[in-house]
Amino acid sequence: MHGGFLRFGLATAASVLIAHGAAAQETPGADVTVIGQRDIPPKVARRYVAEISAGVDGQLTRFDVPVCPTVIGIADDYARIIAKRIRAVAREAGAPVAGEECRGNLVVIFARDGDALVKDMRAKTPRIFEGVNDVDLKRAFREGPVHAWNVTEILNEDGQRPTGTAMTVKTASILYLPTQQAITGSVIVLDHEATLGKTLNQLGDYVAMRALAGALPPRKDVPADTILTLFDARDNVPPQLSEVDRSYLRGLYKTNPTMKGRVAKGRISRQIQKDAKERAGMN
Repeated sequence: MHGGFLRFGLATAASVLIAHGAAAQETPGADVTVIGQRDIPPKVARRYVAEISAGVDGQLTRFDVPVCPTVIGIADDYARIIAKRIRAVAREAGAPVAGEECRGNLVVIFARDGDALVKDMRAKTPRIFEGVNDVDLKRAFREGPVHAWNVTEILNEDGQRPTGTAMTVKTASILYLPTQQAITGSVIVLDHEATLGKTLNQLGDYVAMRALAGALPPRKDVPADTILTLFDARDNVPPQLSEVDRSYLRGLYKTNPTMKGRVAKGRISRQIQKDAKERAGMN
């Protein structure tokens, strides 16, 4: 994993957060209602996947190291609930999950002023952004209620890092590349005021989608429920990770990490349709 993130991620985030003042402690409960969406036509599945997927160098990204969520800027009891929720989502998706005693690599920060906090981090601790591709970096610096970025590194098909300036790779194909883009760390900054009225489970599920898959909130109205609309001005936000979201994560972590992005998206779309048919009792 990138040394900058490991050495400076939690420590610098915490120190800068203290300088800005931690977010207030009032946070809603964790009650949820199970939600599902049975009929997912192929066109809807493909559009949903296309809208939320973000990749690096032509490949989708996923956690390659065991996920260790750490939540700061909020009461400890609430932080534990959110971290537990993220772990549960990661396990269900098939992502590697670290034990309880671990060094945080999925850092969730509740801030009074997220825009100011990220600007301060950029000025004072730029190494926390090492390993973030340029496109994600631009998104992370945009003003708004959420700032998210993932640290990625390139590995070969066997999960090995480069040795010096060289990397041992095999032959690519129509479906696969000789390398993979692995997420080794993630930071999500949430503006406290924007989280008011949202449950802890909603917040944990939203963070899980953004971090575990590098997923983006859809830019257009997508005819499929998704927790990624949590911070949009909508009345029909799911109370938790939707079934379509769950299928997306399962599909992502089932695909070969060396698969080309367009091929992986097709596999994930089919996973969503397959799961929907099973819920509807059509298989």
